[in-house]
Amino acid sequence: MTKEFDTIKKYFRRADLRKDVILGSGDDAAIVRVPTGQNLVMTIDTMVVGRHFFASIAADDLAYRGVAISLSDVAAMGGLPTWLLATLSIEQIDDEWMQSFADGLYSCIDSFNVSLIGGDLIQGPLAMTTQVTGFVPEGKALRRDTAQPGDLIYVSGNLGAAALAIELTMEQRELSLTDEQLYAVEQRFLRPQPQVALGQALLEIASSAIDISDGLAQDLGHILTASGVGARVDVEAVPTHEVLNEIEERSRYELALSGGDDYELCFTVSPDQLDALAQLKIDVPIHCIGQIEHELGLRFFLSNQEPFELSSTGFEHFSES
Repeated sequence: MTKEFDTIKKYFRRADLRKDVILGSGDDAAIVRVPTGQNLVMTIDTMVVGRHFFASIAADDLAYRGVAISLSDVAAMGGLPTWLLATLSIEQIDDEWMQSFADGLYSCIDSFNVSLIGGDLIQGPLAMTTQVTGFVPEGKALRRDTAQPGDLIYVSGNLGAAALAIELTMEQRELSLTDEQLYAVEQRFLRPQPQVALGQALLEIASSAIDISDGLAQDLGHILTASGVGARVDVEAVPTHEVLNEIEERSRYELALSGGDDYELCFTVSPDQLDALAQLKIDVPIHCIGQIEHELGLRFFLSNQEPFELSSTGFEHFSES
């Protein structure tokens, strides 16, 4: 057996898979069973060292983060994630590193009852690709193109901490934080928490949804473009992580609106669904931050109605050469 297949068998093959997995890792392809009345939701993400994460990242954090960001995409559609395909590119196989990577991967998927059913292991620059598939009831998926004027805009959790962690790591910002505070912001980048339960709870309530990966301004903008509408957002209503209270106001708003890597949900709700929204029993806080409007474009305002202009609209996947 080659080193590649020996490593896959040792770290990434399990017998205790979901009951809807007919055949998992170990053959040319996996075989799964799709329940009657369900649509498949599928997403794929690639992370490359130096672009999406730092070379110093721990193996378990890399694996956890890679899986979590794909789970977040399924959550944004209101889907129930079920199966994972993963590809890892690595320069050399190291048993201690590989065990840590496997521990991080299974830590994430086990908490969401997702089965790893296949993938690939190749030699090359450090990179990870994750494909997550899930179920959503036929015709019920949350989408970006269904927001309507008058809908209220919500976000879950709080924003800005992951972006602050990146700035601190790159020494773009000097800030005196306690070890506890530094750990908190680092964890928001390394181990984002996909809002799967919230996404499913919103299936009959939200009119549109998206996960916040590239920054609230950019991702909400995707909803507006797809739906052919505009929006007004109250900057001071946007929830920020408590550690951001340590920095000046404008920088705090910039991080929350355009920093990215939060993996919270941004969603819209029609006024006639607000009672249903209020009755949801969910663990994550949600905050109303604005309203969908007929006039195209995304406009930010302070509480005194003064316009707020962003210096950046979010993460760009392709930089100018």
